Amino acid sequence: MATNFFNTKWSDRPPLERTIILGSTITLIVFGAIKGKQIVENIKLRRQQKTLESDLGQLQQYGKNPSYQDSQYFIFADIVYQAMKGLFTDEVSVAGVMYKMKNDADILKLIQSFGKKDGYTLAEWIADDFNNEDKQFYINNVLAKKGIKYRF
Repeated sequence: MATNFFNTKWSDRPPLERTIILGSTITLIVFGAIKGKQIVENIKLRRQQKTLESDLGQLQQYGKNPSYQDSQYFIFADIVYQAMKGLFTDEVSVAGVMYKMKNDADILKLIQSFGKKDGYTLAEWIADDFNNEDKQFYINNVLAKKGIKYRF
């Protein structure tokens, strides 16, 4: 009776074949886990973007429109990212961008334009780079003085 790959016992397989099967299985599991994580992250990002668009639409119904062109928000997002990446945070540069925000729609456009950098959203970057006191001083107080309700 002839045997084939699928009905051969594990113990009857030569060591090289077992090594190849185990290596291939581990590779598939790792690849699947990595890809699965990327898929979940992409779904979360799309959901966040839809929520931001919905919130922005609601603000626009009440006459709160973004103050700048879309390209300017990408520039603001890059300034904030450059100020926070690396070993030290340039709080003054982040505050400078926050001073330019005129309403809640501007903040939502900034968050939307920032998207994810190195796997983290703007709120996650700020939470990681600023202690509560600095976040309050350089970001939230600036927003509050302008009548912006959003808080990081």
